[in-house]
Amino acid sequence: MVKKNTPADGAPKSNAKLFTMVSLVFLVGAHLAALFLTMAAFHLSLFGLHFDLHGGGLVAAGLMIVFSLLAVFGFLKAGTVRDAAHSARIDSVKGEIETMLKENNAKLSASVVEIEQKIDRFLGDNYARLEKENDKMRAELDELQKSGLEDVSAEIATLRLENSNLQEMITQWAINSVDDRVKHQALEVA
Repeated sequence: MVKKNTPADGAPKSNAKLFTMVSLVFLVGAHLAALFLTMAAFHLSLFGLHFDLHGGGLVAAGLMIVFSLLAVFGFLKAGTVRDAAHSARIDSVKGEIETMLKENNAKLSASVVEIEQKIDRFLGDNYARLEKENDKMRAELDELQKSGLEDVSAEIATLRLENSNLQEMITQWAINSVDDRVKHQALEVA
């Protein structure tokens, strides 16, 4: 039976949610700074307060860039933590599967030996024929077990490759997003 890897079992608790929440706070800060900058640029007032571009607009632009970068880096860190948690989970599941396969193999081997002994006692004359059939069945069982382990290993390798590709996509998206925001800000300031 496969056990779940929970913090109660002693496994480390994932900080991915914390990084995501902090990134969302930074994203809200960036949006508030963008609102302040927009109000300053168009001489809008909020609750009777007037903002001008020279008084705080440049500070708002700087805060918007800083908050945006911090949000992107937080999302990237959350993705990295989540990938590490998935890799650890994959490794633990692989270990559990290998242990189960070894236990099942030991039980099956013990059962086969017991059956052989019973056959020897009851059949005597047909022993050679039955022994050949048992050898054939053992070979087939070994092949099935090997193919099962290879399938699990291939699945794990595929999952790791997908995690790596996803990390690269997130990193590229973050870089493009920051570049677009910086270019957009440069055009607005100019």
